[in-house]
Amino acid sequence: MNNAKKPLILGIGEILWDVFPSGACLGGAPTNFACAAAGLGGDRVRVGVVSCVGNDSLGNDAIRLIREKNVDVANIGTSEKVTGQVLVELDSQGVASYRFVEDAAWDHLQWTESLDRIAKDAAVVCFGSLGQREPVSRETIQRFVQSTSPDCLKLFDVNLRYPFVDDNIIDQSLEIANALKLNDEELEYLAKRFALPADPIAALDCLLAKFQLSWVALTRGPQGAILAKPGEWHSLPAVKTQVVDTVGAGDAFSAVLSLGILDQKPFSTILEEAIRVASYVCAHRSATPTLEQL
Repeated sequence: MNNAKKPLILGIGEILWDVFPSGACLGGAPTNFACAAAGLGGDRVRVGVVSCVGNDSLGNDAIRLIREKNVDVANIGTSEKVTGQVLVELDSQGVASYRFVEDAAWDHLQWTESLDRIAKDAAVVCFGSLGQREPVSRETIQRFVQSTSPDCLKLFDVNLRYPFVDDNIIDQSLEIANALKLNDEELEYLAKRFALPADPIAALDCLLAKFQLSWVALTRGPQGAILAKPGEWHSLPAVKTQVVDTVGAGDAFSAVLSLGILDQKPFSTILEEAIRVASYVCAHRSATPTLEQL
């Protein structure tokens, strides 16, 4: 297949380093998503990241590692601000909590004419709320999503990270998305905000209708996940695994969903594959483990 005709999958938002007690790993939800999509999609897709790093060693290392994952880095800018970092703490079950360095390079993602061109070429764009915590990056991300073609999959991964949670940003993102991925905590937040039913499937049905979404996915940790579209839903249990940490598992889950939608697979098959890959990521100390063999 001609490279220009391969579907283009993009993650837009933060590039950062997850700093664990044992050391630092490349991270950031859009970055994790792109690396997973490239690893799983192989030669049948093009994958890129739209973000910004600092003019520093961490920025140089991030670009090198992203390129090694077969992800295009042409739309990663540089800033005089520092490359993003987040201090990660893990509880006894490997579930992560985060403390972010503020005023990082990715907060200063600027709009360029080249972004307008690449947005129009995108088949999938995945974006979250954290990458929009500052006005400059927020304007760029929302403009980018709105510049995509009508048939582009615009996946909003809610990705709540306190204290960087803004109701208006969530609302704006839901309005410009056509697909949604969230976890139990994020569903609870949306349920309170929009008075959704207590039953998860009924709540997802309400979100599908309210925001005219093509589909919505709910990850539920040990309880597995739900994938729903208007008139159809599937629920599967989690795959048993020895959890090392959960960082990046949701992003890999989103990557599998996006690839499955592009390949027009049945929703039941997509969900089963997404749970399996997310489980694999949970068993590894990195948000971007090698996935090519899966």
